Amino acid sequence: MLRNILILLLLVGFATSCITQEQNPPKAKNGVLSLSAESMKYPLPLAGEFDFYWNQLYETVPENAESSGLIKLPGVWSGYQLPDGTFTTPFGFATYRLKLIPKEPIKEKLAIYITHVGTAYRLYIDGKLIASNGVVAKTEDQYKPAFKPTVAPFSVDKPVDIVLQVANFSSQGGGPWSTISIGKENIIRDFVMQQTGLDIFLFGAIGIIALYHFGLYYLGRSDRSTLMFGIVCSIIAIRVLVTGQLFLVQLLPDMPFEFYRRLEYLSFF
Repeated sequence: MLRNILILLLLVGFATSCITQEQNPPKAKNGVLSLSAESMKYPLPLAGEFDFYWNQLYETVPENAESSGLIKLPGVWSGYQLPDGTFTTPFGFATYRLKLIPKEPIKEKLAIYITHVGTAYRLYIDGKLIASNGVVAKTEDQYKPAFKPTVAPFSVDKPVDIVLQVANFSSQGGGPWSTISIGKENIIRDFVMQQTGLDIFLFGAIGIIALYHFGLYYLGRSDRSTLMFGIVCSIIAIRVLVTGQLFLVQLLPDMPFEFYRRLEYLSFF
C-alpha cells in the first residue's frame, strides 16, 4: 500500500516538474508592469499589484475614477479592506486594471491565457473586448457563472491598459484566484497544449492504477485497502479533469456550472 502511494506521488511530481516557466518573473508594482522581449521567452504570470475598483465595471478606467486601492493577484477579493474601512464581501463585482509598458517594440503577436476567474469576466485591452466568460452583471439575476480556459491574442507596440471586469454571485472566491499568463501567442499556445497534455497523461495513468486495484479486489486477490486505494485514485483522476486546464469543461462545454462545481468539491473532500 505504501509503495503504491509513493509511486502515485512520484508520478504527480514528475508530471508537474515538466512545466517550464521563468524562475524570477517581473511583477506588477503600483498597477504597472514593464515588458521586455527577454521576459516573453516563457509564459509570464500577470502577478503583483493591480489597481482595484470595487463595485465598478469599467471598459476603460476614467482619469477621475476613484480607486479602491491596490490588490495583489492572483487572489480573491474577499476580505479586502476598502478606503472607508469596510471590507469586501465574496459576492459582488469589480474592475482590475494593469498598465503594460513595453521596454522595446514587440513585433510578435501576444496572448493572454486565463483559466480560473471567479466566476464571470470580461477582458479589455485599451477598451477593446478580447475575451469573456459567463455573463458579467451588477445583479445576481442577470449574471451567469462559467469556467472555461481562454487564450486571447492581441498586439502591443505602445503602453496599453489591461482591464478585467469580474462578477461573482456563486462562489466564496471572487476574483482571479488562478494565475493569468501573458506571452508570445505561439509560446502561450504551446504552453497550453503542454499543460493539457500533462492533465490527460495524469488522468490516464492514475485511472489505470485505479482500474488495476479495482480488478485485484474484484478477483479476491487483495484486502479492502486495495479497494480504498482504487477509490482514492479515482477521486484524484476526477480532480485532474476538473482543475488545471479544466479538460472536462473543454470536452463538455455545455456542462452546467453547478454540476461542475459539485464535482470539484466532491473530488477535493
